[in-house]
Amino acid sequence: MTYRQAAELPRPIVLVNGTFDLLHPSHVKRLAVAAGYRYQAIEPIAEDRVNIRRGSLVVSLDTDRRVARRKGRPPVLSLWDRTAIIAPYPYVDAVVWHSDDLALWVVIEYLRPDVWIAREEAAEMELVCACSLGIEVVTLPRQGPHSSTHLRDRLLAR
Repeated sequence: MTYRQAAELPRPIVLVNGTFDLLHPSHVKRLAVAAGYRYQAIEPIAEDRVNIRRGSLVVSLDTDRRVARRKGRPPVLSLWDRTAIIAPYPYVDAVVWHSDDLALWVVIEYLRPDVWIAREEAAEMELVCACSLGIEVVTLPRQGPHSSTHLRDRLLAR
């Protein structure tokens, strides 16, 4: 999906980014939490009921080159394989990517999501960009002891 197509998805748009190399329980939890931010009460219809609008969850994947630069090694799965795994996931409405050349803050500026689910280690420039655009930034701590790096290392040790 192009950035233009993703920017035209139903709002609120929630953006979550990452490598999502070897999908594990922490990734699933992060996507589930992010998906919850897609829902927005739009108007009361009775004393105890409101109309709810369901928005869109956009996942921006790190390119292979970006992963290699950040982690010192390429991802186990290619960008295309990671896209093929994440795109059909029930919570996900669109998948885009970002690289060192097309930095995440450019994606944020172009998509103008309503909510960005940021990693704890998000770059200051990205956080400043999001806040200056009035985007709600939600920083999630790591979800459990899982990581693709630990999973990869455990598999290689066998």
